[in-house]
Amino acid sequence: MRTRRIRCRGDRPVAPTSSPDQPASSRRWQARGAAAPRPAMLRGRDEHGGQSDRPSGCSPRPCCGSRSFERARDLLSELGAYGVLDWTGIRASHGGAGGGGERREAMRVVRNVGYLKRRQRAARLMVAGGLAGLGSSIALTFQPQLILWAYFALIVGFLLFNAGMQQWAKWNRSPRPDELLDATLRRLNDRYTLVHYPEVSQGWRPEHVLIWPGGLLVITTREMAGHIQVQGTRWRRLDSRLIRIFTFGGPPLGNPTIECQRQQEALREFLSQRDLPGAETVEGLIVFLNDRVNLQVIESGITVVTRKELAEAIRAFGTERRLNAKECDEIVAALSAGDEVEGPVALPARAPGRKGARVA
Repeated sequence: MRTRRIRCRGDRPVAPTSSPDQPASSRRWQARGAAAPRPAMLRGRDEHGGQSDRPSGCSPRPCCGSRSFERARDLLSELGAYGVLDWTGIRASHGGAGGGGERREAMRVVRNVGYLKRRQRAARLMVAGGLAGLGSSIALTFQPQLILWAYFALIVGFLLFNAGMQQWAKWNRSPRPDELLDATLRRLNDRYTLVHYPEVSQGWRPEHVLIWPGGLLVITTREMAGHIQVQGTRWRRLDSRLIRIFTFGGPPLGNPTIECQRQQEALREFLSQRDLPGAETVEGLIVFLNDRVNLQVIESGITVVTRKELAEAIRAFGTERRLNAKECDEIVAALSAGDEVEGPVALPARAPGRKGARVA
């Protein structure tokens, strides 16, 4: 790229006098009346000892750590100075400073920590009870007259231990399903509020409810991997029997369709009993959070997606305004009732250590 030396006035570079043969795009910044950024392309060493073609009068800038990074930064600044990159327009489109656009906060989250603690405690007790049953069955085998009790303790201990391990995998591991949903949907804006484990006592408690002006979405999660097939309300695991044996104590499949339907019914009843709006807007979605799952959806009355498809599936529900802000706040407040409930709190728009734009 052919560079042009720019005269400096004090600590800020100013534009050179435009010539008739200068392209219109390179004079765009002059029409806006903006000061040109630092244009110098470093040659060899810089202010830390050596020669540089930095215009005289410009204040030195500290080294950013890498000479190649410094050169790339200067190149971008020079392109912006000659109108090739319009940084003001980019900031305006993203609602940044100087752009005049509206900047929205991140998605809000409500978490029922008390319910989480109760389920974690129950999982630990089930595992401990199962181990106690298995241990007592071994001890009872040394008493021939108690052999029937030994078999009974063995069966009960085995079932209790496996059920406890399934609950342990769901509630005590990290990240939990609610944390995975937070990480997947954190780029939604503050029109969305995600409530985890609301205190809905009627029917089958919904575990995750997303509230936004378009309605309410009950999210039913599964954490298992492997080949899964759904046709209507029938779910099947297509893995081999050997894999099923080794994953017997893992997350169960069950029937997510029936579970999601009952959770929707419980939420509608909850809203109707409290004279809250939104009962007619309740919909459902099933998401598999394990990245190693292979879904085969033949037919399903409820949307079934993987974690990578979740954000796009939520956008597909549309943005038609069916609830106003006051109605959304009333629903969130009702679902946030209970002891040891955290939120609503806004999540960071990006995961720590990552860069990316927020999804509106």
